[in-house]
Amino acid sequence: MKTLTTSILACLLPFAVFAGDREDCANDDLFHYEKIAACNRVLDASQNDPDAYVALGEALSEDEQFAEAIEAFSKALAIAPDHIRALERRSVAFNQSERHQEAETDLVHLTEITGDEDWHFYRLGYTRGQLGNHEGAIAALDQAIALDSDYYWSHYERGRALSLLDRDAEAGNSYAEAAHIKPLSDAIHSRAYRSFQWAELPQRAAYHARILYTLDPNKLTMRDWLQDFVGTDAPSQMEPLAWVPPDEGQEIRYFNIFAPVDSRDDTTKSIEDLINFFGGNTYPMPETASVFRRSYVAGGGDDLDPITTFEHRNNGTPSRRPPQARFRGLFQLNVQPFGPGTPVIAPVWGDTEPAQVWPLQDGASAQGIATFTAMCATGPGMSAIMMGCRPDIQTVPLGQIDWSINVETDRIHVPMGVFDTYKVSFVLRGDITILGKTNSFDFDASYWISPELNNWVAAIFTIGDKYSYSQAMEVVE
Repeated sequence: MKTLTTSILACLLPFAVFAGDREDCANDDLFHYEKIAACNRVLDASQNDPDAYVALGEALSEDEQFAEAIEAFSKALAIAPDHIRALERRSVAFNQSERHQEAETDLVHLTEITGDEDWHFYRLGYTRGQLGNHEGAIAALDQAIALDSDYYWSHYERGRALSLLDRDAEAGNSYAEAAHIKPLSDAIHSRAYRSFQWAELPQRAAYHARILYTLDPNKLTMRDWLQDFVGTDAPSQMEPLAWVPPDEGQEIRYFNIFAPVDSRDDTTKSIEDLINFFGGNTYPMPETASVFRRSYVAGGGDDLDPITTFEHRNNGTPSRRPPQARFRGLFQLNVQPFGPGTPVIAPVWGDTEPAQVWPLQDGASAQGIATFTAMCATGPGMSAIMMGCRPDIQTVPLGQIDWSINVETDRIHVPMGVFDTYKVSFVLRGDITILGKTNSFDFDASYWISPELNNWVAAIFTIGDKYSYSQAMEVVE
């Protein structure tokens, strides 16, 4: 019996090992050399397995053994001439080996087999560009974009091909499409800026220059170019702007950065600008950047509730919070420090209040003292008790704040364009005391409000040593 069992195991063992090799050959998580060895063992057992040859070729490509990879893909295609994966990967290996003509042959074959795969047309466009056939590249990339208009690299390669044909305005348009897909890429904004500049389209160039300079304030030549573009003309005469809520159907896309405050004095900046001239970086770089859309719906009284949708962020996913009402769509004056469902802390105004600064006009101002007050009925529970709320106490003063609001006219450039605006600057200085602990409350905000849009086109908040700066990119259609 023992002899019979041993004989059966001896017969079955090669099949078990073969099954494990086949799994390892298809496992992209293995080290390259492990996958290559497993695929070779599979092929030693069966020379008629195109998928194993493709897996071997992929592992060899990842190990930058392109000649050997091409040989493996070719063996797969000798068995299955229309094997899509083999053609795709062999064309890439040909490209990486500078054998672009052979890559083009594979890619043409692929487009004939499938006809509706944008990546095949994209790779064909890229390959023709490498061969210097820029018109052919554009034709292939046009087909790729028709199949999928959201693929960044199709627009990028189309822009490169057009640029090499000195069709700068068209190249700029392609780069701008790519920038819309990846709006936080300084590389694509740089290409778009240069193309529009060469095409003598300064307004289009300025859109990308403004984003570039905001992403990297050390680009001083970009800063100087923008200053020349905007000029030094004073804002045109504007009529006083009465408070009217923005159209609820109006949605604006904004570009935002969060960065350290540059606390250097002007003399130090002038000296250190010389360092920038020789390639140094002396201006603080943004810590995060994002793109978001915002519209408003009517809240209560002077409040508007923002509807904000984040589209892009270069540092993780932004946290989602319920919209906090903003005074006339601008300042968030009411806060819930302990989160939703807890008491709202709101300012109770004295003899003056911020609304008095409307209608906006140059030189308008208002200032006064307000009391930060816990509104107990808005959030009963332990947090309310911690603030001093009781059944017979509905409001609890937590501290006084000095506030001021000032208005001046200002011409500003944002990616969307040059706007004559009312710059509304708001300052809060005070303390809040909860459970005997006093915290200072220092808040500075400025909004640039365009009468043309009846909405803000730029906003900056400064709290402590950090600031948040948002600029309008376009009205969402």
